[in-house]
Amino acid sequence: LFAAQILNVRGISEHGLTSTGNEFVDSRTILSNSVVSFLSCHVNYHLAHHLFPGIP
Repeated sequence: LFAAQILNVRGISEHGLTSTGNEFVDSRTILSNSVVSFLSCHVNYHLAHHLFPGIP
């Protein structure tokens, strides 16, 4: 349950509070500590994922 809350906050920080509607402009890469990276399966490069969908 705690990991789900971290992922929700992370998802909001990667896509939230944007205004253009363009996923390439409205997504962010969030750097975090090792615990949060582990809980989010080391998915840290979110903008790169939108630019190059083959990157997990």
